[in-house]
Amino acid sequence: MKIALLSPTTSTSIISIVSIVSTVSTISTISTVSTVSTISTVSTISTVSTVSTVSISTISTISATTTITISTISAVSSTSSFHTISTISTISTIS
Repeated sequence: MKIALLSPTTSTSIISIVSIVSTVSTISTISTVSTVSTISTVSTISTVSTVSTVSISTISTISATTTITISTISAVSSTSSFHTISTISTISTIS
């Protein structure tokens, strides 16, 4: 009688540690577009002044006792003033 005792003892230990630490940090973008555009003080002053004076004076003497006097004084005064002041101001900030 044969007794075979087979007791294989196999111990396999595999310890695998895979550690991946990936850090992506501090991506900071600050973009500032600043446009200051000023168109100011467009001033137009126009003055037209016209003064006209017409004088017609006529003295006629007929006979010795009749006197005819025609006197005309005409004054035309025209004054016009035109003022234009325009201001365009644009301030835009994108941040």
